[in-house]
Amino acid sequence: MWRNYEEGAVSEPDNPMRPLLGKLVGVKDLAHEIKLFQVEVNGNGFAYEPGQFAFLSAFGQGEAPFGLASTLARTAALEFAINRVGTVTATLHTLEPGAIVGVRGPMGNRFPLDGMKGKDLVVLGGGIGGAPLRPVIHSVLDNRDEFGRLT
Repeated sequence: MWRNYEEGAVSEPDNPMRPLLGKLVGVKDLAHEIKLFQVEVNGNGFAYEPGQFAFLSAFGQGEAPFGLASTLARTAALEFAINRVGTVTATLHTLEPGAIVGVRGPMGNRFPLDGMKGKDLVVLGGGIGGAPLRPVIHSVLDNRDEFGRLT
């Protein structure tokens, strides 16, 4: 049985196919039709690494995968840069802080940052493809002494 956001986590929190409930705590315009969404997941920890992604649910419309654009070292909120391109993203773009969304994840592989320590790095991405690279850049900047030059 589901509980509401204020009561905490949903049942079966170890079931990766069942979304957790998250509260939208911030929305920022980044560019034309691109917004940064900040989501807090109540009750359960949400450990993830740079390069992983999660599904966000716009209840009544569906869900879609989005790269995590934040790091745990910088914010407790999950951050997603979302380009308005379809039904789910259009619905997400109408939401305001306080709205409840589903969060399912983390999923996917992480960037192998441990193997990059001591090396010079070039990070290259364009458009919305830069969003999943943001946590890589933040991780390198937050641990500057562990990496070579960053371009």
